[in-house]
Amino acid sequence: MVENPILNDVLANPGTVAGRPRVTLTDLLAACNSVKATLTNELLKAPAPNDCPDIMTPEEAADYLKMPGTWVLDKARAGTIGTKMGLYWRFRREQLDDLLRKGCK
Repeated sequence: MVENPILNDVLANPGTVAGRPRVTLTDLLAACNSVKATLTNELLKAPAPNDCPDIMTPEEAADYLKMPGTWVLDKARAGTIGTKMGLYWRFRREQLDDLLRKGCK
């Protein structure tokens, strides 16, 4: 976190930047660049909204639902969600969204 009281003042009232000495403005730009770099790094770490695939593995589905993988597989075996493809289970995002909306016992 950038601790800069002048930057806090300028953020609260941008008009206060007028008339400040050149050195102060240079310091403000450095503080802004530091904040920009921090925000950029956070954005790069965060998943994009469309990172969740339409078809998920049991592990991905469990992560999406914030439930244990065993719970997801139990619901799949009971026929509540999922499609079995050979030995593998796959889950459609729309099915999982429906489950979240409606609930499940």
